[in-house]
Amino acid sequence: MERELDAVAALPGRWEVLRGSRATAAGVRAALETADLIHLAAHGVPVGARAGLLFEPAEGGGLDEGLLTSDAVERLRLRRRPLVILTSCRSGGGAGEQARVPATLARAFLAAGARAVVATLWDTGDEVAAEMGAALEGRIVRGQDVAQALQEAQAELALRRPLGDWAGFYVLSAEVPAR
Repeated sequence: MERELDAVAALPGRWEVLRGSRATAAGVRAALETADLIHLAAHGVPVGARAGLLFEPAEGGGLDEGLLTSDAVERLRLRRRPLVILTSCRSGGGAGEQARVPATLARAFLAAGARAVVATLWDTGDEVAAEMGAALEGRIVRGQDVAQALQEAQAELALRRPLGDWAGFYVLSAEVPAR
């Protein structure tokens, strides 16, 4: 995850990267309220019939304080309609236990007001997530549409990793394309 955060922080523009003691669920919720682009590099976990992301627990807090669930995300009101990039494992569904989770993180962010969410269908390794994040966000920062940026980032990664986790990334959008 550190490599992924370094790659995102190195992109042109202003980025707030929350690491270590600043990367708590409460810190992330506060940052989400004002962001235009959100990239969350955290461990995805099933939480009953919901999904969650694990962050650092707050100082003196328990493990539950380090958990950001899809329920908590749905209750947020993302006024800026951000683009959300989730590189955590199975953030948009997938196989195994997460496949039975009806409230994926991707759907929760759309319900909260995100304009689009890039999510994963299966487990992604830290190295692939770092490469995908840098390739994808570099294109988005240069003004590319998120779907086109993802398609080109996947094609770029396919040249280096013919059979890779990069294929599990997809875009879920709240916007209806013009006809």
